[in-house]
Amino acid sequence: MSGNERNGSSARLPYQAAGYLHQYLALETSGTAAGLQLHAWGAKPRDLFRQAWSYRVAKRIFDFVLAVALLPLLLPVCLLLMLLIKCSSRGPVFYRHLRVGQDSRSFYLYKFRTMYLHDQTLLEAYFTTNAEARREWEEQYKLRWDPRVTRLGALLRRTSLDELPQIVNVLLGQMSFVGPRPIVHDEIHRYGAAFPFYAAAKPGITGLWQVSGRGTVSYETRVSLDIIYVMTWSFVQDLSVLLKTVRAVCRSEGAY
Repeated sequence: MSGNERNGSSARLPYQAAGYLHQYLALETSGTAAGLQLHAWGAKPRDLFRQAWSYRVAKRIFDFVLAVALLPLLLPVCLLLMLLIKCSSRGPVFYRHLRVGQDSRSFYLYKFRTMYLHDQTLLEAYFTTNAEARREWEEQYKLRWDPRVTRLGALLRRTSLDELPQIVNVLLGQMSFVGPRPIVHDEIHRYGAAFPFYAAAKPGITGLWQVSGRGTVSYETRVSLDIIYVMTWSFVQDLSVLLKTVRAVCRSEGAY
């Protein structure tokens, strides 16, 4: 990675996150014993985050137990949503998409389908007549008004019910209840030197981004929140995020 890429990726970050990133880059390029060990390991954020017993074992136990406990409550809701999706538009009930997970491993993320079939064709046609929408997509990888989304899909997105199938990803150990929101491979370059922070943790169904404005915040702020989450992780913070998620979902804060 070039020096320009390193500098550019941190210049727009809020002070706290930029500080963590600068410390990481300074150690990585220091030539000291710690720096050489860091180079051999691959990523300081990964090692700092994963060495703790509380992350490697306790967080996984918490995720698994909570997922199993929620299954009886969520199953009737999921069955009803499956029926509504099947009756309201053509296509499969579930949608799976390749995402980047912990240690840069790829995995399929599961969601309820919220879009029409041939959604990419609809998107390209929309972009040809709406340059502002194209710019929004290039900046956020999301659209406030997306022509691909069905009526039911829009409701599922506002209420975050489309995310419920990701409990399967949690049970499989690919995701956690709290962590950075999973990204696609095309987004890696936008993280730049901050990507090791993202790859240090399991992606989460919810996280600091979801309770900090979600679609209303800039992409740089989203990157910063991932850095801060990894460098300040604790069970107390995870529990706080889960509680704040309930409020954010009820208010549909930044969801679209």
